[in-house]
Amino acid sequence: MRLGDTTAAAQSDLGAALMALGRADAALGHFRRATALAPEDEVLHFNLGTTLSALSRTAEAEAAFRRALALNPDYVDAHVNLGVSLLGRRRVDEALTHFQRAAALRPDSVSMQSNLGGALMAAGRGRDALAAVRRALALDPAYPPALDNLGRLEAMGIR
Repeated sequence: MRLGDTTAAAQSDLGAALMALGRADAALGHFRRATALAPEDEVLHFNLGTTLSALSRTAEAEAAFRRALALNPDYVDAHVNLGVSLLGRRRVDEALTHFQRAAALRPDSVSMQSNLGGALMAAGRGRDALAAVRRALALDPAYPPALDNLGRLEAMGIR
């Protein structure tokens, strides 16, 4: 691979290498070129969204995650990242939809259940949040994010 390679895979690899070095600013152009060269590749749109998120370009990141989901509605990581982005913008109900979908697609994933619990908590649905957190802890009793969520729920008087 050379720096001037014009294949989507080469551009994506360069972007990934730069992201690994903490150079999201430099990676962005490579991911933009990759998505232009292969516009039907949901992974490239996801990588673009992740890079934009790292640069705090939230609206653009959301658009990239939505494009990834338009290409593959079952793309779990795109649902999660879009949900995180939406939560950060206080669009809780919309974020919750994406966390619910991710948890439904991977019901045996401790992180998906814990994420869902956090989103439900943000939505003010404490009892539902507790159920999701308990599902996460049943999968891994020592999972730190789920334990944190459980502690926050208990501090709110939800047991």
